[in-house]
Amino acid sequence: MYRKIMPSISAPMELDEDRGEPQIPEEVVPVPEHTAYNVMELVVRTKLPQTLGTLGACECGQCKNDCVSLALNSLPCFYVVGDEEQIRDKAKAIRAKNEIKITAAIIRAVQKVMEHPRH
Repeated sequence: MYRKIMPSISAPMELDEDRGEPQIPEEVVPVPEHTAYNVMELVVRTKLPQTLGTLGACECGQCKNDCVSLALNSLPCFYVVGDEEQIRDKAKAIRAKNEIKITAAIIRAVQKVMEHPRH
């Protein structure tokens, strides 16, 4: 069932060609430098658009933010202080280590928001 809902998890994730690590696109989320930053938020916001498209969910700003907050509430926080490159490197490592847990949390959040959208 899980592979039907999220076929992308069974396919190899997009990897950074130089290092062989998961990609965290720079244009998705701006990262503040030298501020405590929850790296898990970057990972969730990076994966969310693909999940919304796969499940056919609403992609308005309200629904996206509701999905992000619900998913983050069920995932552990990973705060990092550093420059943008350090934060993105940590995000890649966390995503690679927790891929299935993160994807499952996002799917649950999207399904809940689809049942009761607030837009």
